[in-house]
Amino acid sequence: MSATGAPTTSLPRSARGAADSPAPTPSLGGPREILRSVVYRLLHPRPVVLETRRPIEVPVLTEVKLRWQRGEREEAIRYGYNAVLADLQRAFGVAFPEDWTHEDILERGVTEEMVPIPELLHRFLSVFAPVRYGGPPSAELPSPEPWLQSIYAHPRMWGLYLNEVARPDLEPSTAGRATTADTTPGGPTP
Repeated sequence: MSATGAPTTSLPRSARGAADSPAPTPSLGGPREILRSVVYRLLHPRPVVLETRRPIEVPVLTEVKLRWQRGEREEAIRYGYNAVLADLQRAFGVAFPEDWTHEDILERGVTEEMVPIPELLHRFLSVFAPVRYGGPPSAELPSPEPWLQSIYAHPRMWGLYLNEVARPDLEPSTAGRATTADTTPGGPTP
């Protein structure tokens, strides 16, 4: 109650006209706390994380995507398939005779360490064979990119290009980069 006898209600400070005071700021503590914090950070440093892998897209995939987007579907398919054959020979140290057909390569030219590439290559061949042998691509023909990504996911295939990027002092090889002459149905010449 007030001096006049009227009941008083407790109003917030700002409502009574007093200026709002700023919120209290936390103290850094005394010199002892600061020293303890510095010593703790020196004895328990935060780990420094260095990124050791860089995302790399295999140049074959980049070229196939570019050709596909430009509408050069036949060239993209031929280029991709021939580049895979050239890179397969490079990655696994094999040589496919020139007189072998693509079916011969899949039946007689693969080794156990190439798995699952032969199966992926067989599926790629079965879907894109008509185009590789001169037929026009159908409108609903899918992009070869997923097959090529799966093939180049094999550590040895991907490693061909990883090593080139990791060692910039090396002159980039031309294997895997098919030229116009390499896009014939007979495949690239080794």
